[in-house]
Amino acid sequence: MKALNFSLIFLLCLALVLFSLENSQPTAIAIVRGVEVEAPLAVELIFAMGIGAVLVWLFALLSKLQRYVTYSRRCTRRVSAGFPVSRLGIRAPRHLSRS
Repeated sequence: MKALNFSLIFLLCLALVLFSLENSQPTAIAIVRGVEVEAPLAVELIFAMGIGAVLVWLFALLSKLQRYVTYSRRCTRRVSAGFPVSRLGIRAPRHLSRS
C-alpha cells in the first residue's frame, strides 16, 4: 500500500511540475471587487490545491470529532442503563478504576 501511495503522490507531483513548466504565463485573479492579483497559472494552481488540502483536512477533523462524540454518547447511555463496561470493549481510565 505504501508503494501505491508513493506512486500516486509521485505522479501527481510530476504532472504538477509538467503543468507548471508549460503554463508559466501570468494570469489575473479577481479576489474581491477591485482587488486583482496577477501570478503565473502554476502558482495559482498550487495555491488552490493547498487551500483544498486544508479544507479536506478540516473536514476530516470535523468528521472524526463527530464520530467521537457519537461513540461517547452511545457508551455513556449504555453504561447509565446498566450495560457492563467490560462488554463495550474499552478499558476505563486508571483514575476511574476501582483497584
